[in-house]
Amino acid sequence: MPGPPTTPDAIIILLDINVVGGTFADSTIALTTQVINNGEAPIQIGLRYLLDYMIDFDDGPTFQQLGPNGPILVNETQFVLPTFEDYEIEDNDVSPNHCCL
Repeated sequence: MPGPPTTPDAIIILLDINVVGGTFADSTIALTTQVINNGEAPIQIGLRYLLDYMIDFDDGPTFQQLGPNGPILVNETQFVLPTFEDYEIEDNDVSPNHCCL
């Protein structure tokens, strides 16, 4: 965003997507977002990702916060200012429509 007068803030947003693994079963994806404020005033921003963790017809994987570890959750939960460092999403069933990717 170039900043005034075109936009209110002068920021650069960098998104890095890193996929590691050789098969569907052993692959992981890491998302890293960096925001650089090129303006003169401090700004507050928020980031949101919409991710479909289990493709096909399974939209109910389990969620567990890590660092510190929390319980395994199976229902939708909202975290306001989360205190954990990472999380793990794990498939909790096998979709009958799963095929080889």
